[in-house]
Amino acid sequence: MTDQNKSATSHDYARTLKEAAEFFLAKPAFDIDAPRAYSYTYFRFYNKEQFITAVKALGSGKKEGDERDIEFQVKAGNVEITIAAPRNTVCRLLRPAEYDCDPFLSPEEEKELGGAA
Repeated sequence: MTDQNKSATSHDYARTLKEAAEFFLAKPAFDIDAPRAYSYTYFRFYNKEQFITAVKALGSGKKEGDERDIEFQVKAGNVEITIAAPRNTVCRLLRPAEYDCDPFLSPEEEKELGGAA
């Protein structure tokens, strides 16, 4: 167990999973109403160094992202781990977003209103 002022580690998490596994294995089996048993774990980071350390520790994986977040996913058999961070925490902005919007008004409508929109 960790104290309140210390951050948990991946090994702390593994020990907790082991406790859960031992609990389930000590009980009678029951149908979980799923086509397969798998484990999905998600961790979110707000510190670049912690995120990069986690990526290195997990090894080879898949990088994905959108405008808001960057994610790194690792799959090992029926285990899937996703770590994520706000994109601006991990990445550098190279240039501002560039948008191309259709005009809201036709040229005739703009003339009628007396200006561009």
